Parts: sequence; structure tokens; C-alpha cells
Amino acid sequence: MSIDSIESEFSAIDKTSSYVVTGDAVQEMLGDSMLDFNAREPVFPFSKAYRALNDLLLNHYGQLPYVLLAAVCVDGKSFGIGDAYKLEQGIIDELSAVVSESYGKPILHQTGGELFYVRNIMNMRGMSLCPIGMLVLQVDLEKIVADALKSRENLNYQPQIVILSQEGERLFSSSPDAGLEYEYQPTENEYRILRIDEKNYFVSYATHSSFGLKYAMYLPFDTVASSLRLMNTLTLAVAVLIMLVNTLFCSKLVSQIVQQFDLLVMKMQLFQAGRYEELDRYRSDSRRDELGYLNSSFDKMVRDVRRLVEENYLTKIAIQEAQLKSLQNQIDPHFLFNILQTISWKAKMGKQDEISQITEALGKILRYTLHKTEALVPLSEELEIVRRYISIQKYRYGDRLSVEICIPPKWHGVPIPPMALQNLVENSIKHALENMLEPCVIHIGAAEHDKCLQLFVEDNGPGIDSEVLQKLEEPGGGIGLNNIRRRLALLLGEQYTMKIYNTGHGTRVELLLPKSGGKKRPLAHRQR
Repeated sequence: MSIDSIESEFSAIDKTSSYVVTGDAVQEMLGDSMLDFNAREPVFPFSKAYRALNDLLLNHYGQLPYVLLAAVCVDGKSFGIGDAYKLEQGIIDELSAVVSESYGKPILHQTGGELFYVRNIMNMRGMSLCPIGMLVLQVDLEKIVADALKSRENLNYQPQIVILSQEGERLFSSSPDAGLEYEYQPTENEYRILRIDEKNYFVSYATHSSFGLKYAMYLPFDTVASSLRLMNTLTLAVAVLIMLVNTLFCSKLVSQIVQQFDLLVMKMQLFQAGRYEELDRYRSDSRRDELGYLNSSFDKMVRDVRRLVEENYLTKIAIQEAQLKSLQNQIDPHFLFNILQTISWKAKMGKQDEISQITEALGKILRYTLHKTEALVPLSEELEIVRRYISIQKYRYGDRLSVEICIPPKWHGVPIPPMALQNLVENSIKHALENMLEPCVIHIGAAEHDKCLQLFVEDNGPGIDSEVLQKLEEPGGGIGLNNIRRRLALLLGEQYTMKIYNTGHGTRVELLLPKSGGKKRPLAHRQR
């Protein structure tokens, strides 16, 4: 729980930094080629941009107790709040070198005894995604850990925590005992008992960190063990007392209990054989104790079993309908956010025609998603929505995105869950186009496969890491892909599924669908 609390603080800082690096103040200041950051000229435009930057950093970091310094660095100069002016040139150069090797990911780096959160600022205006600066935050790790351990102050022992970087460098230690060993580098979550400086410690390691950190928590084992020994002694004493009391009553009650259980076993055998009519002769309504309640409950279960079977069948149908409706209506919030951001950019550039076309396409996609009452739709309708989705993305990515649709008209009547193909195209854009600099080409096609139709989406992206690919194939591995896989199984059967793999020059996702046109099944008002 302490480690989760520390991780949540880092996550909050990381989330806030995402808004800062994409904010208008930072993008306009760093994207203005007329500003000279070394000479701070022209004076008036530079002062205006600098005030906007300060306001942005104050709004986001001024009240955060764990951020000691917030600065934007460009051309070797730092601008920000706190002690940003104290950032020496050597520290800025060191942080720049480290973050340049992070491939766009934010990092935690310690230098000069201080911990810094660093991430590149990419040019979002022209969508070139070129680094134009660097966001630097000095993080008070000692205060974060101290606050996380406050809830443990009432314990009769005080745990000590050690935090290591991904490279094994010690970032923090709350232990005054210099004898604790830090050389061991765990590769996964585990625990062990260590003897350090004549003391036994129970040490638990945690490595599943979003920021590549490794945690080690040391508990004084002798103190914990003494409490456990006392608890074991009390537990043993209570157990012996209970056994003595039970022995006195067992001999008196065992005959009655065995008799009633024999009756219950015989009724169960009759129930298993399907001889429901004979069970009425062995009803035990005279008893009012627990065994009588058990027998009467079994009798009631027998009377209701046929009704429960029917209700269970109808309930499964209702649950399936609810699952299908829930899965069908899922919309990726990042998709809506990106579209709204694109509309905002177009509005600022005064391109009313493009805004109208984007809004019209988005409206038709939402109407298709929210008002479609059928669990399966013809492939032709899904292709129309995919084309509208692609038209929106073309406004955003331009020549960086190319989509080829090669599906013969004879397959346009094949049934497919709504938004399934659109989700695959969106997945290719998100994981291929956004992770490559050259143009992304997405090919949508179909081919016959045994008695099925193989519908595929293939891109020329960098592919998917083998570990990530293995997780995607597991149930619940990816929300969007798992959504499609579950809908195919519920609507068409387990034989119709989805496969995803690397082709060596990109990623390919395949859907197996029935060749026939299929019947469109409404999600509601179905007769049972």
C-alpha cells in the first residue's frame, strides 16, 4: 500500500506534465522561431510568452508539495518557477543527454543528490513531433515517502523502505542503518528473510513500477516474529478449549445428526435419479432445528428446480443481450478527444469547410454507434463508417496516413459486429502511425478461408513487442481487441475468432466471419 501511494504521486505528476507540454503557452513559446532564448529578444513578445509560461507552471505545480522546481529548458536555458534559475548548464546538458535516449518517454533521473522528472516537449503544432524543448521537475522524493509511511506510524515496528532506479542506483533510503544490503537486484516481486548486522529482516521487493523503479521494504523480523509466536500460542489454547467442549456434546448429538443426514442422502439419491414424486413421502416438516431447516430447504429446492432451470435459461439470454449492448456501445474516449482537438486546431486556422466535414462524419459515426439496434450489420455498412473515420483521420495526419480497402462487393453482405472493423483500423493508427516517422499504409482486405471469410487489417508499422503480443492473445489482454473477440464469440460462436501477429514488416489482425449474409439479430424486443 505504501508503494502504491508513492506510485500514485508519480502518476499524478506525469499526468499533469502531459497537459503542460501540450499546452498553448509552451507550444507557442517554443514553436515561435522569432524568439531568441539566449538574448531574450524581441523583448515584448518574449516577456509575454514568458509570463504565460510562468502562469501555466504555477497553475499546475505551484500548489504541489512534492514539486520543488518546474522549468522548461531550451537552447541550454531554463525558464520556470521555484529554483529554476539555479539549474546549472552541466545539469541541463546531463538531463538532455539522458532524455534523448528515452525514445520520447518521461524518465526519473538522479543527479547531484536530487531527483528530476524529465520529458521531451514535442512540436504538436505542425504534427512534426520533433523535440523543441524539455520539461524538468525536481521531485521531493523524501517527502513523498514520508507521507506514504505516515499511516504506519502506529505500528509497534517501523518499516524501512529503499528505492532503486532501473539501473540499480539507490534513489532513496529511509533507514538510518547503513548496514542494510542494497546489492541484490530483484527481477520480479518477491520476498526473503535476510540477516543484516546481527538482525533478521523480512524483506519484500516490488518491481512492477510504471517508472522502472524497484522497491525494497525492510521489516524487523524479530519484532514481527514475537507477535506471531504470541498469536500462535493464543490460537492453540483456544483450539484446545474448543476441542474439549465439542467432545462433550458430540457423543450426544452424533446419533441424531447421522440419522438426519442419512435421510437427506436418500433424498439426494432420489433427486439424482429424477424420481421427484417419491420425495414428498420423506418430507421433514416436524423438526425446527438446523437439520430440519436443511431438509426443508432441500425440499423447497426440489419443488423449484424446474422453474429455476427455465428462469436460468431466460436469464442467460438477458445477460447475453446486456453484454452485447454494453460491448457494442463502447467508444474510445481518446478517439473523441483527438477529434475534438483536431476541430479546435481547424477552428483556430479558420477552416470552416473542413470543420463542417469533420463534424458531419463524426455525427454519422456517433449516430451509427448509439442508435444501431442490431447485434450484427452487413459489412457494407461497417465499411461506410470506416471510410468516414478515415476521412476524419486524414484531416489530422494528412499524407502520413494511407488506407487501401480491397474487398469485393460479393462479401458486402457478410455479418459483422458494429464498430469491429473501425476498432481495428483505429488500433493500427494508434500503435503503428503514431510510433513511426514514415507514412503509414493500412490495407483492409478479405479472403476465403475454409468455410469462413477472413477479413484482415494490415499495417506497415514497427510491429508489436512479443510480450505485448502474448498479453493481447490472453483474455482481457487488450480492452478494444478483447471487446471484439467476446462479441464474435457471443454472436457467431466460438469458431469465429480473431488473430493478431507480426508479419515482419508490420502487424496483421484477422477476423473469421461466416460467408453467408446472416440474420441481423436485434438487441431488444426478441421473442423468447
